Amino acid sequence: MQPNESFEEVELLWGAQRSVEVLAHDARPISSNHWTQILPTDPVFLMTEIFWESLHVDEQCLKNNLRLMAGYQQLPVTLLLNPCGSHSGEFHDMFGKTSALRWLKRVFDKIGLDIEHEVSIWDILPMMCDGWLETMARSGCQVELEKTILQGYELIGQYLERFKPPAIVVLQCTTHSCRETKYSFLQTVCHPLAKALCSSLEKALEGKCETIRYRNHEFYVVPGFHPSAINYEQDVLERDVLAKALERILVSIYQPYVEASSE
Repeated sequence: MQPNESFEEVELLWGAQRSVEVLAHDARPISSNHWTQILPTDPVFLMTEIFWESLHVDEQCLKNNLRLMAGYQQLPVTLLLNPCGSHSGEFHDMFGKTSALRWLKRVFDKIGLDIEHEVSIWDILPMMCDGWLETMARSGCQVELEKTILQGYELIGQYLERFKPPAIVVLQCTTHSCRETKYSFLQTVCHPLAKALCSSLEKALEGKCETIRYRNHEFYVVPGFHPSAINYEQDVLERDVLAKALERILVSIYQPYVEASSE
């Protein structure tokens, strides 16, 4: 799988903004009788396996990535960068006490959704954990690293084309080329999805969603922020504000689908 460096086949059209509340109110999920599971045997994951082989990381990284992506195709996707610190342990080790996945699991449990089997979790840089990225950056393999990151974005594009989610809740604020980040090498890698699927705390608190058309699929991008921002916040009151804000976004977007499943 080679990155499309000219991006000629990529078209991102920004539509009118809508609030999260309006989007949730207008949601018309199809009956759960017609929901289909994303399975590890889906043909698109052959590309995931090829990409995994190019990374030279443990096979458990691939298995964990596919398990996180399991869920109903008709539900919104939750997208993060690096859902946990290490991808090579057992699947349930990814849900450590202070992990983003554990926080999300608690919220989805309250909503009435199973994060492991019903909600599809995507990593915008699939299987590239902190340690792998930092090792590659320190080794001086800048060209190879940039090429691999582009291939990761292209893989996300393949998922969008295949699964066509109605919305993506974006819980990462790092991949935009203009964003200051500890991953300075990301600023040199330009891809339309890196920009379109990148949020910020300010955008999340503003509560405005964008309509995006990517190739032949139109969907909503719902801005959120990485749950680690809650854990890193030192002020107890502000931490509570952030937790409630992110939970409110997730409940607003996913609750209509829970209600549809009970009809």
